[in-house]
Amino acid sequence: MFKVAAENARNYEWQYKGKGSNSWITFSWQDSYDTAEFKLTILNEGRLTNTYRCKITGEDGTAVYTDEVEIIQIKSPEIIRQPQNAEGKIGSTIVFSVEAANVKNYEWQYKEKGRNNWITFSWQDSYDTAEFKLPILNEGRLTNTYRCKITGEDGTAVYTDEVEIIQIKSPEIIRQPQNAEGKIGSTIVFSVEAANVKNYEWQYKEKGRNNWITFSWQDSYDTAEFKLPILNEGRLTNTYRCKITGEDGSIIYTQEVLYIR
Repeated sequence: MFKVAAENARNYEWQYKGKGSNSWITFSWQDSYDTAEFKLTILNEGRLTNTYRCKITGEDGTAVYTDEVEIIQIKSPEIIRQPQNAEGKIGSTIVFSVEAANVKNYEWQYKEKGRNNWITFSWQDSYDTAEFKLPILNEGRLTNTYRCKITGEDGTAVYTDEVEIIQIKSPEIIRQPQNAEGKIGSTIVFSVEAANVKNYEWQYKEKGRNNWITFSWQDSYDTAEFKLPILNEGRLTNTYRCKITGEDGSIIYTQEVLYIR
């Protein structure tokens, strides 16, 4: 709908010109073309690209023209980048995000495990934004499924892919390293088996000392199986362990092990 307010008007004529054209055509076949409020049905793409104005003839016979106006096309929503699964644990805050075009509003939703009904997070800050921050308050939030309902400028709705929270866990040692036999010139192997591991660091402390030193210069020092050449007498008398960092950033240490001659 286009409308104009004018004084001393005798009649109105709504007109249009096509894109790239200079000639104005009066909508004489269109209902309401001769009123202050013009209702125009958008029948085709051309009407979206036309330019419009109203010719107003006054009581004295002179004519004036309104500013030229256009129709701004409202479009369906389009998802450009889908949200991805997020890693988290109870007590942390995760972020789901989506990138979309032609958006009127967002609504982040969840459904509980084993259920089909979706619930909008209307009480949660940022639930109506492209980037949704969710505190993981309980076990349920780790097992829920999540998505975003996106309503477009034209009122139609689309839904993102469903995503989940991948729980990050503390490390757990399944099998401890054992003492190893060796001699100068040989290579011994210490190994550990653990779950939920982000990284390993094999360390040593010298006899009679308390500070642990990471073998950062030694191949395989950051793996579950550590191969160590016995280059000197000191390596036979050192004590060894592995520092294990979990997916959640927490740290545990294996039992201390030795070389046995």
